[in-house]
Amino acid sequence: MVDVRRAPVGTGWLRVRLLGARFAGPQIDGIVDALELRSLRASAVTIGDVTLYEGDAGTTDAVFIVDLACSYESEVAVSFASADGAATGAAATAGEDYLPVAGSVAFPPGTTEQTIPVPVVGDQRGEPAETFLVELSALTSAGSPVLVRPAGAGTILDDDSCPRSHGYWKNHTGQWPIAWVLMGVVEYEADQMLAFLKATGGDATLQLALQLVATKLNLASGSDPSILPVVEAADAFLETYPPGSNPRGAAKTEANRLKDDLDDYNNLECHDQGCDEDDDGCGDDDDDGGGHGGDDDDGDGGGGGGGPGGGDDDDDGGSDDDEDEGGGPGGGDDGGAGDDDDDDGGGGHGGDDDEDDEDD
Repeated sequence: MVDVRRAPVGTGWLRVRLLGARFAGPQIDGIVDALELRSLRASAVTIGDVTLYEGDAGTTDAVFIVDLACSYESEVAVSFASADGAATGAAATAGEDYLPVAGSVAFPPGTTEQTIPVPVVGDQRGEPAETFLVELSALTSAGSPVLVRPAGAGTILDDDSCPRSHGYWKNHTGQWPIAWVLMGVVEYEADQMLAFLKATGGDATLQLALQLVATKLNLASGSDPSILPVVEAADAFLETYPPGSNPRGAAKTEANRLKDDLDDYNNLECHDQGCDEDDDGCGDDDDDGGGHGGDDDDGDGGGGGGGPGGGDDDDDGGSDDDEDEGGGPGGGDDGGAGDDDDDDGGGGHGGDDDEDDEDD
């Protein structure tokens, strides 16, 4: 009996386990007579996808990587050409969103990777993500390549849209550009994202997750990517301290610092960058009585009526189901989101109530 199996294209090594089996009766055993590994000598070529932000002016190269599965003894070449559009999403337009390219790439013996740069045109218009293609075709006179993946998609992300607050995203789920987010090392589906956006209480990781979900929704909608270093730091923090872990001490301080940076970004005022003044929720929390929130340093309940905590506003500054004065998004009997040492309603956005309210 001969067992022939083919390794997938791109395989770099094989692990082979040989087993003998008894076929029938006590004296008839299966044996391994020979093992042979044979290269099919196919010059298999693939091209990857690229995602990049467009920028505000000039051009930025979208660099497509073209791979040859393994080194070939003679030169292998493929031709390429760009094309508008993709199977889903908005189509980019040659000459307006990117500069068209065409040509060929060659793999000399011993070479397994080449690149194809495509200039992407920057602008300051708010627009959806757009896609174009780079398509490969074989040159039969050069190595007879096999095109395993003959087209790569270039996705141009907008970076001109106005960030919106967590309150907006909480109340406008139909406008969400994505249905899941990765925070730390965990994927969260839409219902979990909404739960984070409704989070109340003094757990700094939950307040950080609330702002991080809003930021990732903003970025997916095309807001300024300058916040990405803070997003990466927040993801790293939540990998160590997952949402709900309620850290103390220095870890809580760091969570609140990251949360405040994201909160400031999510509440940027940028109406002149494609955000209509009459559009409810552009940089506003869009809860009843919203307000930017932040740390409540004067002990007045912070955040304006309802604060950024959202939910039912009983005209007392409370969060959901909080009928004590001064709520904000905080939990507890007095609505304090941070460490409210006086239990009289501090906390506001989720930071610490650093003053003694009426005692000062």
